[in-house]
Amino acid sequence: LGCNNYKVIDMGVMVPCEKILERAVAEKVDIIGLSGLITPSLDEMVYVAEQMKIRGMTIPLMIGGATTSKRH
Repeated sequence: LGCNNYKVIDMGVMVPCEKILERAVAEKVDIIGLSGLITPSLDEMVYVAEQMKIRGMTIPLMIGGATTSKRH
């Protein structure tokens, strides 16, 4: 994304949902991107999506990684 003039905020690995969402609001991001290489990551991605819905957040959520499928 950075190669296409997007500003990417890399928060690292194993970042708690709360911190991701707080930072997204503080930075007024256009999109939240999550990636994971192991299956348990998918559960956390679902949790982030649920928390965004509960909070009424309308920022697009993009997920990706080795274990994602059409189901996710």
